[in-house]
Amino acid sequence: MTFLRHFVALALVVVLADAQQPSSPPNVLLIIADDLGYGDVQCYNPQRGKIPTPNMDRLAAQGMRFTDAHTSSGVCSPTRYTLLTGRYPFRTGLLGNHDREDVLPKNEAMFSTVLKQAGYVTASVGKWQPRIPEWRATGVASYALNDQLSMTLAARYSGKQYSTLDNSDINGFAYQGSSKYFTADARMHYRINQQWSMALGVDNLNNYQYWNFHPYPQRTYVAELKFDL
Repeated sequence: MTFLRHFVALALVVVLADAQQPSSPPNVLLIIADDLGYGDVQCYNPQRGKIPTPNMDRLAAQGMRFTDAHTSSGVCSPTRYTLLTGRYPFRTGLLGNHDREDVLPKNEAMFSTVLKQAGYVTASVGKWQPRIPEWRATGVASYALNDQLSMTLAARYSGKQYSTLDNSDINGFAYQGSSKYFTADARMHYRINQQWSMALGVDNLNNYQYWNFHPYPQRTYVAELKFDL
């Protein structure tokens, strides 16, 4: 009988302790889709939606559905920046689509940072950012022979990159693709007098055939005559 009383008391303590445990926080799934209209997911427009989206509809039914949202920009990169950081994109000079690696500072607090502080385990799954390669470099060298004549040689390099959000375009050297490249440009600038100057140059000196949505110009010869007011 004593054993039974102790067992019941222990079971009661366990039940009370379990009842006092806070409920688990909800799962957070953030999906960023390009060119997705409000009615493309059927749970937002069941009468006129043309594409069945049963999995997205089930997520909405089991979770939360937001119906009043506003974008910070009409193009991709600034919109994603705001969604990830909660900041207006112009605060970091992001006004349009950019392929710079420094758009998002390493010390920038993001959506995932706040979730981690709340005890969440976060992960990012999917794609490599379109048109941002792992390695990119630019170099410029100029030499002035005298006060009138100067010469410049510049080179640009980019590693493998993608053009689609799901990185399905594994061949960047094709229409709508975005390829790796290495090009060099040369210029010779001559100042005739205070107002007149001229320049001769060659773009893509090494005649590298590369793509960014469409084929870029190959070796191009440039002549310039300039008059300054």
